[in-house]
Amino acid sequence: VTGVLASMPAARDIKFASFSVSVGGRQLVADSNLELTQGCRYGLLGDNGSGKSNVLAAVAQREVPLPEHVSVYHLHEEAPPTELSGVEAVIEHVRAEVERLEAMSEAILEAVGPEDERLEAINDRLSELDPTGSEPRARKILSGLGFADHLVPMDRPTKHMSGGWRMRVALAQALFAAPELLLLDEPTNHLDLETIEALAMALNQFDGGVVFVSHDERLIEMVADELWVVNKGANGEPGSVAVWHSSYEDYKERLQQEFVSAGLVSGGTVRGVNA
Repeated sequence: VTGVLASMPAARDIKFASFSVSVGGRQLVADSNLELTQGCRYGLLGDNGSGKSNVLAAVAQREVPLPEHVSVYHLHEEAPPTELSGVEAVIEHVRAEVERLEAMSEAILEAVGPEDERLEAINDRLSELDPTGSEPRARKILSGLGFADHLVPMDRPTKHMSGGWRMRVALAQALFAAPELLLLDEPTNHLDLETIEALAMALNQFDGGVVFVSHDERLIEMVADELWVVNKGANGEPGSVAVWHSSYEDYKERLQQEFVSAGLVSGGTVRGVNA
């Protein structure tokens, strides 16, 4: 993975130039420009195997020069099965993030001094993560995602929850932590319609930047402010990430036309392709 930070190190809106991703010696994406604006929600579209999840993972794992002060949450799997209850698992994630930021602040103070402009962003973030009143807020988020005593209690240990309910715990961790950059890989897995709508509402109220991959058309249409398409390379050439300057309906129509031409449509459905 390669990329150049094209925005100021202390900026909250992030720009990457010459963004490239390779997997197993194969270059999936090359020389693309990405711009992540706080408060904007980006839907990442593309064929199966185009590299959507790889793009998310590259940013989440900081394989590109993402400023250290920018907090990131990458949801790509369920919360682990542990002795912690749903509520405890949500709060514990934030405690760990506070410890990380405090350690970073101390390191900057020792290495540079109090004049370093990154400290302001870190201190703002620590204020946002103030543990005061954390349990009622965690319970409110979990309730909005479907937890209830007559269904699955949020005080139940996560080791006694199904994968679907642990996915809800992971979503609650993400929303509770409120990072500056939230990366979601198939967040609607195991979710019912009511919970998907609750998730969409929560994401629309989210203050940070969001990039998500989803096959759920309702989530894409309800949440995405801007669409990015991971274009698959042809004839051994790498693909690219580009802004789709039209609606999601137009994107689906273009796909349908392309697959009819390529003979990939069978019985009125497209084979092997996902948004």
